[in-house]
Amino acid sequence: MKLRIGSRKSPLARAQVEEISALFPHVEWEPHWFDSPGDRDKTTSLMTSGLRDDFFTADIDEKILQGTIDIGAHAAKDMPEKLPSGLVLGAHTEGKDSSDALVSRSGLSLAKLPKKARLGTSSQSRRDQILALRPDLEIVSIRGSIEERLAYLEREEVDAIIVATCALLRLGKKDLITERLPLKTHPLQGKLGLVCRENNYPLLALLHEHDSRKNLGRITLVGAGPGAPDLLTLRGVSALKSADIVFYDALLDPRLLDYCTRETVFVGKRKGKHSHPQEDITARLLAAARRGKRVVRLKGGDPLLFSRGGEEIRAARREHIHCEVIPGISSFQAAAAAARIPLTLRETAGGFAAFSAHYGKNTTEEEKHRTTQAVFMGTSRPEEVKAELLRRGLDPADPVVAVHRTAWPDEQIEHTTVEALPQIELRPPGIYIAGPCATSVEESPRILFTGISPERVYLPRRICPYPLIQLQSRRATFPSVDFEGILFTSHGGVEHYLSRWDIPSKVRVAAVGPHTAHELQRRNISVDYIPPVADSQHLAEEIIRSDAASWLYPCSNRSDNILHSIEKVYPLAVYDTLFRTQPKISLTRFDALFFTSASTVDAFLDIYTEIPSHCTCLVYGDPTKKHLMNQGVPSSRIVRWPMRKHTL
Repeated sequence: MKLRIGSRKSPLARAQVEEISALFPHVEWEPHWFDSPGDRDKTTSLMTSGLRDDFFTADIDEKILQGTIDIGAHAAKDMPEKLPSGLVLGAHTEGKDSSDALVSRSGLSLAKLPKKARLGTSSQSRRDQILALRPDLEIVSIRGSIEERLAYLEREEVDAIIVATCALLRLGKKDLITERLPLKTHPLQGKLGLVCRENNYPLLALLHEHDSRKNLGRITLVGAGPGAPDLLTLRGVSALKSADIVFYDALLDPRLLDYCTRETVFVGKRKGKHSHPQEDITARLLAAARRGKRVVRLKGGDPLLFSRGGEEIRAARREHIHCEVIPGISSFQAAAAAARIPLTLRETAGGFAAFSAHYGKNTTEEEKHRTTQAVFMGTSRPEEVKAELLRRGLDPADPVVAVHRTAWPDEQIEHTTVEALPQIELRPPGIYIAGPCATSVEESPRILFTGISPERVYLPRRICPYPLIQLQSRRATFPSVDFEGILFTSHGGVEHYLSRWDIPSKVRVAAVGPHTAHELQRRNISVDYIPPVADSQHLAEEIIRSDAASWLYPCSNRSDNILHSIEKVYPLAVYDTLFRTQPKISLTRFDALFFTSASTVDAFLDIYTEIPSHCTCLVYGDPTKKHLMNQGVPSSRIVRWPMRKHTL
């Protein structure tokens, strides 16, 4: 395979491309070198506010869109929060040392630099942290490549500089480090970001091998509702049951914690009685997610209304940790319902306002009245909606998010401004959200996931859960044969077998892959065999090689794979796989369908009769791939995608 990779021209960028090439030794790499706006403009200080966030990436990303290169390689911390339309972050590498280093001309540490010593840096954050430690130093803004920054020392224009440790390590300049500094650095410092076209799934599957994000957990913000536990949503209950750790608020009914099966941590805040500052709570959420945990933040009411949910979302987004929001019933809705007060009433109240009586000390009157506007039933009157938003004080350039069929499988999200709002073709039912908070970078779902466990897989694009199967326990008689091993190929087999029987202590246990092994290990069951590739073919090879004379195989009634042909394997159907009815939706906005088994393919064809030709099919293993090919899907449109590995 030959791939064209683009990066900047500096020695550091070239070293980063060499590092990437070494990760994929089976690929023939063709490097291309470009200047970025930041390379052409070396006079503007990086401490300047309002600097474009693609200052070091714009030209390279444009070359991907033009088809000049396949992959763009960036320092992850230099990348914009929102990539140009048509591109996606394919991988974050594991990265190197994330610290900052002091390079001192005299070899003196930060503590020993003399008063009024000149310290060069390009970062506002580094400047502020250094002045907090040494307010007597003179900070000098410097620019350029690592070599150009080191030249400031050689010309004696500064006494010391601060640079990323990883840059010196990649350039083989470790000996120049005077000391590593105790500064808070960018969470992505040391990592490399690999960008490609968003619908190039074969390339995305290749990059997935070295994508550090697949080892991250996920954060879910759950609205607990106003008080009564039965006002928690079904999706919220499901999130609590599957969470590895739940951080919960004050003012919650303690019975809500009965849904939690693992660790719970109180982080509630009451006036004058804060258990933790918000910064600490956010840090703990991120730390748990970095360890691969399924994290739930359980909040009273709705997590995005007079809460700190927005800050937690931004923090997760900054580290590319998946963050989902499950809305909750707000106290204002419950209060209106309790008092039987309609919040809107024809000819009496055409809308309602929600605001807090608590403002920051320095909040201006203008800021108090600058609010988010939600516009209902306006899809057929976009010009009138625009005029009304302007009348209410919004600026023409203020952001607007338009959402069609909210919370349905074919939900669509469009981004625009107040001025350009009429250009959005939003069909009913739809809602506009406008104002300073409407700066979402979320895209509409692009991958339809037909299985029942989307958390089993990490995908760099947003998925739409669309489960087409469901599992139902079935009557089963325990076999009379003595078995020396038991093998599992699904979490359904684990759940439905262990709900009735135990595994004898001396019996060997095999799992088809990391997810199934995780389900067993969560129940304190050791796994003896996991094949190198998570599919029934490779598991069968492990079973045949084993010296166990007989293996029990708890499985689905629809199970049909190579394991059934092995003489020493005894299948036991412990659950039924049933097709699940879903509403038929338009698939035009999806560019990939994820099939987790042959059963999901059959269930899909029951609804749609054929696989859309514009969609790539993503699968876990060869059995599903072969089943798709039997349905006429060419192998070139089928991409095998690895399961997520779990941290135990």
